[in-house]
Amino acid sequence: MKKLLGILLVLTMVLSIFSVNLVIDDFDDNTKNDLERSINSGNASAAEYAAMSLAIMSEYKFEALYNQVEILIYGLDEEALNEPITQEDLEGVYQTEEMEEFINYMRDSGGIQAMNDISNNLEHVMGKYETRVSLSEDVVRQLLLNFGLDQKDVDNIQSQNNYPEYVESDYRDFLAMKILAEAVLMMDANSDTYFSTLGELENLIEDPASSLKPEATKVVEKYQEKWSQTSPNLMEFDTVLQDIADIDGEIQWANLSDLFADEKLFFEYNSEIFVNIKDILGYVLDISDFEETYNEDREYLNLMDIIFSELRDKIDDESEYELKTRIATDFMRGNLSEELSQEDVTTTIYINGEEVYTIISILEGLYETLPYGNFNMNMSLRTWAPMLQELGMEELKVELEVGVDFDAVKDGINLKDLNIKLRPDVVMNALTLISSLGSAPSEQLMTTLNTVIDDIGFLYNEDRDLVVKMGEDDYFGSLRVKGILDIQIIENLIQSLNQPPQSQGTQGN
Repeated sequence: MKKLLGILLVLTMVLSIFSVNLVIDDFDDNTKNDLERSINSGNASAAEYAAMSLAIMSEYKFEALYNQVEILIYGLDEEALNEPITQEDLEGVYQTEEMEEFINYMRDSGGIQAMNDISNNLEHVMGKYETRVSLSEDVVRQLLLNFGLDQKDVDNIQSQNNYPEYVESDYRDFLAMKILAEAVLMMDANSDTYFSTLGELENLIEDPASSLKPEATKVVEKYQEKWSQTSPNLMEFDTVLQDIADIDGEIQWANLSDLFADEKLFFEYNSEIFVNIKDILGYVLDISDFEETYNEDREYLNLMDIIFSELRDKIDDESEYELKTRIATDFMRGNLSEELSQEDVTTTIYINGEEVYTIISILEGLYETLPYGNFNMNMSLRTWAPMLQELGMEELKVELEVGVDFDAVKDGINLKDLNIKLRPDVVMNALTLISSLGSAPSEQLMTTLNTVIDDIGFLYNEDRDLVVKMGEDDYFGSLRVKGILDIQIIENLIQSLNQPPQSQGTQGN
């Protein structure tokens, strides 16, 4: 008899541990108490750990984070990408006040410990792809409202024809909760550096004059007073640059170090942030693997489907609203090269020297590089048009490149290293170049052009390629226009600019 009871007990525990589905109609006290008792007993299933994480999540508001996601999403809109960046845009990206209020709210309400509990609970779910928690309409409404969607959006979502009786929260949702919890914990652990760094960057962008060295302030005030009495002429800007260059004693260049003290240019952070980011990227890749290998043809809706359907609707106002599965996964695994290419443009992308085609491949390359390796991304765009052939070019090729040695920047980034500097003769040489267009011999013109390029710290002529490079080898971003500084192309370009416009002719009677 004892042996039979023992077998039944073991069987009950095994079934509990491997149960993969749970139905939650309400996150009331009874539900939460039952989940807590099961977890404390040590016999909880993965679904119960997941449900407990959802229950904890339902007690806190994440509107600030949702607003931040919306800002980033709006920035991906095609119209927004083609518009100039304004001061308001820059201020909106950081949202330091709202984010600081959010962290204080999480601390004061016990949310930091709650996020730690969620992260720990979900460790019991990792790798268990089959785990699901069925959520009623009321529970989903509570979660969506707390996440930041407004009442009208939630009403619209739940009135759709394909909205189910129960939403099937699955492995993708659980990893998204894990990412959210880890991100909040990372923000809390690095909040002093995070908010002070962003605050200093905001101040530098909003009011650079307040951060100037006293010597630089004197130079600015000197010319402000002078120009209040008489209008400036272009040549005076070289004099201004020379006065700025004299501040730090390196008289050949006017640079950021002349204008700002070193502490204003160095932005510090905790090197552990790269470890945290790698962990979070790992969860994102796990989500993609889950969708791709385990749940490729699923028809049910999970929470992330609902949220991404809502975000998709905000990006594309022309599309009809639709609750749809796998939006984010299909986007990350879509052919990015084809998306970026057009009829007369071909785009190729390389990560650490290997050609890639999807966003998920870029994230995989970044994951392999973190926390302290070298990451390099190169995007090459080739275009062709009759006008290019007239200039003597078969095609125009542009390369965008970003490189980061994470070990070199693990403690912070110094804006001094971005090559933002000018020689005091740059204006005079630029005016000489402009005045000689169409009249000076080609060799003289190229010499003057190269002089202007040399006067700008982030411009280079590298074997007839025009290169704009911000930064040094440890971290940089660059744009390279291939072969554009060829003397024959420059001559053809000048000739085309000097040609009178073609007559439109007259229409016959």
